[in-house]
Amino acid sequence: RWGRRGREIGEEGGDREVDIGRGGEEVNDAVLLALGSGVGVRTKPPVKIPERRNEAAWAARMKERAEEAKRADAAGMVDLAESKWRELTEEEPLNGRVWVQLVGNLIRQKKFHLARAMLRRALTLIPTNAIVWQRWADLEKNLADYDLARKLFRKAYEANPRLPSLYNSWGNMEYRLGNIAAARKLFSVGLLHNPENSRLLYSSAVLEDRQGNSALSRTFFESGLSHNPNDPFLLQGLAILEFKRGKFRAARERIMKAVGSNPDHSLSWLSWAQMEELQGETDAARKVYKQACRTMGGRGVVQLWQAWARMEEKNGDINLALKIVNDGLELYPKDQLLYCTAGELSEKKGDIHQARSYYIKGIAVDDSFPYLYQRLASLEQSQLRDEIARQLYMLGSKKGEGDDMVSLLHSWAVFEWKKGKRQEAHKLFKDAVLLDPKCGWLWLWFGRFIAEEGPESYPLARHFLSRSINSDPKESASWKSLAELERAAGNEERAKFYFRRAAELENRRALDVIDLERPLARPWRDIRTRSWSVSWHQENISLSEELAHVHNNMLTKTEPENESEELVPL
Repeated sequence: RWGRRGREIGEEGGDREVDIGRGGEEVNDAVLLALGSGVGVRTKPPVKIPERRNEAAWAARMKERAEEAKRADAAGMVDLAESKWRELTEEEPLNGRVWVQLVGNLIRQKKFHLARAMLRRALTLIPTNAIVWQRWADLEKNLADYDLARKLFRKAYEANPRLPSLYNSWGNMEYRLGNIAAARKLFSVGLLHNPENSRLLYSSAVLEDRQGNSALSRTFFESGLSHNPNDPFLLQGLAILEFKRGKFRAARERIMKAVGSNPDHSLSWLSWAQMEELQGETDAARKVYKQACRTMGGRGVVQLWQAWARMEEKNGDINLALKIVNDGLELYPKDQLLYCTAGELSEKKGDIHQARSYYIKGIAVDDSFPYLYQRLASLEQSQLRDEIARQLYMLGSKKGEGDDMVSLLHSWAVFEWKKGKRQEAHKLFKDAVLLDPKCGWLWLWFGRFIAEEGPESYPLARHFLSRSINSDPKESASWKSLAELERAAGNEERAKFYFRRAAELENRRALDVIDLERPLARPWRDIRTRSWSVSWHQENISLSEELAHVHNNMLTKTEPENESEELVPL
């Protein structure tokens, strides 16, 4: 219902649902459309480019206009930037980099249908441009339509089987979905074509570290640094690897070298601040945040402002945290997550009116972000305004696509569950898992919900909890919930085994305090991890442990100068 089905988009943005398994039609020898792609791109006659008397002057003028569009984008003037990118696509219709920039602008505005339309239009003109195919695949991946994303990645592969960003982006998708063998193979094939590519080496190192292969992870990092000794991504990754192994001095040296090689590398700044914070060096972390927020032309990136505010909140200074968020909002007045953070901090202060104001302002800035509706609904729910909360959930459910919607549906389902409306809750849980069937924490909550129905429901609850473990075998909460279910069912030996496994994972997670893959993840999905107690067959079982390491939107960055690449996650 929300982004899972294939779409055939007309050039002006109208769409109709199509069967994505239907074979494509080969319409031009130059078009590498494999049968079964189902993406429905039509080719056009070759575009006639007008003859230019002074090619160098024209190229310089186009470059300057592209820089103007980039500056408008960076300043948050997305409408102006969109207009400029559209003009450039008319001037340079065969330049894939310009189309990719336009699509990126549209995605930032949540104009997903129009972004698809522009990609389709671009591919009618340049059907063998692998970067454009990958950009489309990245769009569908981030909207959780993974089957369609795979089809589009294959199109990019057909167009250019050596493109390193293709393997990096596709491999990262499979890794996030739990397909470790597929991800490892994609990274390996990419490195066969591009043995010195920093992003592929970084991604391979991340994968091996997460699988417990620390020595191999280090080998990938060091191999990359032997070719690119000042690469900030590799230095940052190796710094975190050192930190996780207790080598704090070596970690600090690596991370300082990373920010020295690229003072605007936000990932390194935030990782440095987090390391100081986790060492208990709050003042040092604060100094790093202050310095980091002066980078990027004095703006910093928005994640830095949010992370700094979160640190001050954890230290108990909510007023300072709120001031930092407001400072960030002055620089990023259209960032929805900052409005969410400001609202959450105001709620903790007990200022419900101010919290509501922040959420409403965020929706006024961009009404297509489901999490703002989710937070506002949760606030109204806390004020016992249940019907208003339900209306807000309903409004939000019409605004987004893909993974953004999963969180809202989960929150809505829990709301109906708490209100005793089990039929409505069951339908919402079902919609959510259909939207993202490999989301482990979602199956965990669905399993808890089903188990509450009593012993006759235990087999189905056991199945759902098993799916949660299969999706994320290192999540201790899933093992603990399964253990509690087995104990309620009278299977004490199984319960003891699962409890031991949960304890092992919990102890190991205490050591893996920084996620090597997502050190800059913005904690906007905390509502999914809040505690919740349910009653199972004559027992009241507390299920209050934190659900950590949930799916995170990966920011995708396209580098028009070279290739489309996934920004190793912020």
